[in-house]
Amino acid sequence: RLPILCGGTGLYLDAVLRGEPESPGGDPALRAELQRIGEERGADALHRMLQEVDPESAAAIHPANLRRVIRALEIYRATGITKSEWDRRSKEAPPRYEATVLGLCYRNRELLYRRIEARVDAMLEAGLVEETKRLLEAGVFAASRTAAAAIGYKELLPYLAGEMSLEEAVADLKTATRRYAKRQITWFSAKDYVTPLAADDENGPLKFEQIVNNALALIK
Repeated sequence: RLPILCGGTGLYLDAVLRGEPESPGGDPALRAELQRIGEERGADALHRMLQEVDPESAAAIHPANLRRVIRALEIYRATGITKSEWDRRSKEAPPRYEATVLGLCYRNRELLYRRIEARVDAMLEAGLVEETKRLLEAGVFAASRTAAAAIGYKELLPYLAGEMSLEEAVADLKTATRRYAKRQITWFSAKDYVTPLAADDENGPLKFEQIVNNALALIK
């Protein structure tokens, strides 16, 4: 039986096909020191520190993404090797499996954005605000910066704190989701092992049905 994986996170896909990115383990003390610098001097100060030692990673990481900035600095301080160099070494590794990788793409961006907005509306109708409130009251976001930074929760937390209206929070959520989709498209477009499949092609439904049938035949 062949495994079939479905998802949109390129980093995880690379980890499956090429193995975990080679990088050193974490250093809690060093990470705490860098977090303190970020809290005292601001995110831009940390990003400038990264620019000085690893301009390539600094160009790829937004200053507001503290977790990734701190991780890149942590790698360099712990090993003397930049994160961009670690990444290069990982990418040069040969794939572990022979895999057929299909990536959905959109020629019509407006159609993609309409579908994104409809998806966000459906998530809200399904109770995303209430879910965010429950997690907030349970202390999940205080315990996990990663959870607090996740798209959906991040945009609704200011609303729950009374800092903006629900309409403003929803607009921010839709914008963040569109930007994430653009990053996904950019990521997969750069991968030579991905076969693009147009989701807005007039023959798209037929192609999807054929692919699903072929996949089902493999696992029966």
